[in-house]
Amino acid sequence: MPTPDDKFEVYLKQFRPHEPEPLPMRTFTRSKDVRKKMAAKGLAVAAIITVAGLLAYTRGKHFTMGPDNPSRDLSHAEPTQPLTIHSANARLSAAPSFKAAIDEMAFPPAKAPRPKEMRSALDALSEGPEL
Repeated sequence: MPTPDDKFEVYLKQFRPHEPEPLPMRTFTRSKDVRKKMAAKGLAVAAIITVAGLLAYTRGKHFTMGPDNPSRDLSHAEPTQPLTIHSANARLSAAPSFKAAIDEMAFPPAKAPRPKEMRSALDALSEGPEL
């Protein structure tokens, strides 16, 4: 009489392995949308760097003092006292109107007239058109 172990052994002998299917391979290809997004990000970074460089370059050009840029040369200006709460209150109480006091604080009266070649744009525009 066959034992259960013998039956199991016969069953195992009938086993035939099958050829396994190949594993699915993942292909890492970028779609056009991803490429477009990457290109847009790259262009944005390049634009930011370009704008920052231009700002740094022009800032150095416009705000230099000296003989190359006499409009920024403040050697002719007299030193003024700093605006404090006490001086602002004094000007507000002495001025005929609030607007006059604010204008005086923002644009103090000039001590000496400027030379013709160093006049401000406001002076030039206030003269009107030359006919």
